[in-house]
Amino acid sequence: MTLRRYWRVLRDLYAHALAGGLIEVNPAEGAQPPATERVPSLALSLPMWTALHEGLYEGLLGGDDFKARRNRLALLLMMRAALTVREIIGLTLDCAQICASFPEVSAGADPLYALRVRKAGGGHERSLQLDLETSRALQAWLAVRPVGLPALHPGSRLLVGDRIGRSIAPNGLYNICQAHLARCLVEKGFLETSNPVATLDPGALAHMGPNTLRNTCIAGWFNAGVPLAEIQRRCGFKDASVMSRLGAHLLSPFPL
Repeated sequence: MTLRRYWRVLRDLYAHALAGGLIEVNPAEGAQPPATERVPSLALSLPMWTALHEGLYEGLLGGDDFKARRNRLALLLMMRAALTVREIIGLTLDCAQICASFPEVSAGADPLYALRVRKAGGGHERSLQLDLETSRALQAWLAVRPVGLPALHPGSRLLVGDRIGRSIAPNGLYNICQAHLARCLVEKGFLETSNPVATLDPGALAHMGPNTLRNTCIAGWFNAGVPLAEIQRRCGFKDASVMSRLGAHLLSPFPL
């Protein structure tokens, strides 16, 4: 166990004891781990991020079949809504609602969707309005998602692993992410030493996954001027300081 993880366990342990009335003061309140224990979060550069977005509509992923639509939606939920793997797996059909009250939605126009996201492991729900690109991907997926299954009801999983409706596993989403990262970064030459733009160490690819996409999305919100409180709400973070590890990817200092 690292010192950083030990610090987190102590903080949560004391917080639980305080909530249960076992102690009157949390001795870990406000404590921070040493700077050397605050491991920077991995995020992608803008050229790489652009390549990943372009790759959503190229090759096999750019197709229009069941698998392409599902994989594209899963990636967009990571890249544009900053959802975790567990949150994506936890989404059910009744989590997705058309935002009929939004002025952008008019007769004949593509609808915008909102998602009710349940915090992994329980806790409160939060509502996220999806952008137009992700809303279109969700609508396209719903058009081919298996229907008529005996267990089909509003509580059925939104994303499924196959045409008979079996659930998709966490490693399935991880593999979708890794395959997309590898294909885009290799095809665009980011693993070649001759590429002068954001050349990537080939060994770094093995450490990239859904959290890399989530981190890059969050950093993009910061850099676009989205208020810290709104980013915290979108991500479901109780403590905004967890985002301070993105400091190396922000255009201005983290506002804490």
